Formats: sequence, C-alpha cells, structure tokens
Amino acid sequence: MIITTRVKDIDKFLSLKDEWNRLLRESNSNNITLTWEWLYTWWKIYGNNRELCIITVYEDGVLVGLAPLLKIYRKRGYFKSFYFNSIEFLASGEDEGHQICSEYLDFIILKGREQEILTHILDYLTHQLVNEWDEIVLPDIKEESINFNILRSYSKENGLRFTIQKTEPCSIAKLPSTWEDFLSSAPSSLRYKINRGRRELEKLNSRYVEVKREDELNQAIKTLIELHQQRWEGKGKPGGFASPQRRAFHQQIIPICLRNGWLKLCFLEIDNTPIGSLYNFKYNNKIYFYQSGIIPHKNKHLRPGLLLHSFGIEEAIKEGLHEYDFLKTGKSEYKYPWTNYTPNLLLIRIAKPGLKNSLYCFIEGFLDYLRKIKYFCERFISKDKN
Repeated sequence: MIITTRVKDIDKFLSLKDEWNRLLRESNSNNITLTWEWLYTWWKIYGNNRELCIITVYEDGVLVGLAPLLKIYRKRGYFKSFYFNSIEFLASGEDEGHQICSEYLDFIILKGREQEILTHILDYLTHQLVNEWDEIVLPDIKEESINFNILRSYSKENGLRFTIQKTEPCSIAKLPSTWEDFLSSAPSSLRYKINRGRRELEKLNSRYVEVKREDELNQAIKTLIELHQQRWEGKGKPGGFASPQRRAFHQQIIPICLRNGWLKLCFLEIDNTPIGSLYNFKYNNKIYFYQSGIIPHKNKHLRPGLLLHSFGIEEAIKEGLHEYDFLKTGKSEYKYPWTNYTPNLLLIRIAKPGLKNSLYCFIEGFLDYLRKIKYFCERFISKDKN
C-alpha cells in the first residue's frame, strides 16, 4: 500500500533523518546537497519566511519517495507586479548575495521506481494541494536526471506549462586511475603550470595540510574566511562569506561534514603561514569543490589556487574517487583546463494554466525580446563606430 503525505513541521523533518539518508543512498540523486544534514541546516537558517512542504511516499511503511520542497509567496516580473504562491526545492531561492548555491537538487526516489513514485508526488501536488500553488520552481536539476523527463512528460499530459528558464553548465574532471594519466591528458599549458609551480614550491618551507580534527576547526574556518574575504574585498567585491546567513550555514555544516567524513578542508602553507585554502566536500565517490581563498604569491609561477586543486585531484585519484566536480562553470574560466565533462543544470518552471500566468509569460517574453533588440542594436552601433 502506497501512502503520500506532506511534512509541514520541523519536528517531523528532524525525525526523518535516518530514513531520508537511507533513501538518498538508494536513489539516482545521491548528492551531498540532498543529504538530510545539508537541507535541515539550510532550513534552520533560511526557513523564516517559508513553509515546509516536504512530500513523502511510503510503501508498506518504508520510505520510497521524497520531494524536498517548500512554499513561499513570490513577487515576480520586471516590475514585481505578479504575485505567485510558489513551491520550490529546499536550499534554493535565497535572496541575492545570501545564496548557498546548492547544486544538483532533485527528487529523491528509490532507484528504478522513478516513474511510478514521482507520478504519485505530482498527483498529490496537482490534486491534494492544487489550490495552494501557482507555480513549481525547480532550480539546479541535472538535465540528465531521470526525473527531468518525467516532469516534462507529466506536465504535457496534465495541461501544465513546462519551461526551462535557464541552462548552466558544470565543470567536472572525470578522474583516471593514476595522477600521471591525469597530467598526460591535461592541456599542455595546465601541465606546465602544475609542474613548474610544484618545483618552485619544493624550494620553500611549504606543506599541504588537511584539517582532520574537530579541535582544529574553529581556527581553520576563521582562516578560510579571512583568506577568501581578503582577496575579494581587495577587489572591491563582497566575497562569498560577507553574508551573515551564508557564513552561519558553513560554520554549522562544516563540523557536521567532518564528523561524517565528508569534509576536505585543506591549506597550503609557506613558513607555517597559510597562503591558500581549499574548501571541498567528499561524498559518494567524488569531490565537490565549493570555495577557496588565496593570497597571490610574488613568484608568478607559484599559483596557490592551481596548486591546491592539483593536490586535491592527485589525492582524490589515490583514494580511488571518480570525479572532481568544480560545480557551475559560471564566469570562472580557470575551470576550463581541468574539465573533461560538462553536464547542464536546469532551472525548471511548471505553472498552472490561467490568465495570470499567461499574462506574466507574455510580458516577460516581450521584455526579453526588447532586451535582445537592444543588445543587437548596441553591437551594431559599436561595430559601426569602429
């Protein structure tokens, strides 16, 4: 017997921990950003103006499906003139400047049962909760996710408007069996920089260290934040830890990850002084690069960020891991030389039919058309002047 219900209170969310993580390990969506620890920590910090809307599916008392969702009231459109009751993934939709950037969000469903169980979840949303939402917004779901095609087909069959609002590539290094194989397949310029940088590093009193004890964490987190903020604030930018909410999230999640064996927080030191930090996660046979902090060295061949990644990748290969994931590529061109696999992440919007949504889509489409016209006109004028 299959029973589908909604979780609305944090105590029930808390009680789901063991079942949640067991199901995640048995799903095709097994990423660190979908662990109970990540999402529960996020909710404690960001849940104030949101309502839990986790959908659970049990079969004969066993959890076989999870939709990690929330509800929020959104103002949308260029003039913020459209009001939508929105259902979204947990760990998404933060205000600009406070985002955690939880990539690879998805539904958590027992492997091989995706079609059946996700249909139960969507039926629950479109029938039991039909009056509680105008749109379902699902960011950072993998294009190759089994659930993506199910969502698209279900929407078409049930008269819902399905749109892909954004596509963003990720940068991933699929890892070979040896470090030598990785180096030989890397672009020659990257290979030169790694080898030259390591030779320069060997001339100095240097070391690459990983934080492995909880009593080291407070100082390590402080150093990570200082290194990162120093560099970005020097460029006149706020930096990744400027937000108190984001900083609080990482101060809470880092000790949890260390205890679970998921943390890879490493430093590059010269004369016992940190010149670079690398904040990674190790989960499900892969490394996720999350954040770094570096002090540029006077020796141009000694690039702390590049060297830290080289040590991190070499270590991952020795541990038999499969991938080193740089997450979204964005404007970070330094990720390209490391990359040999670039899957896309999608922002999906599913909306109920109706006048409000039709008017919203028409106006947004028209404004997008005007933006494109403006862009081409500016390019034409610039070209004509040259």
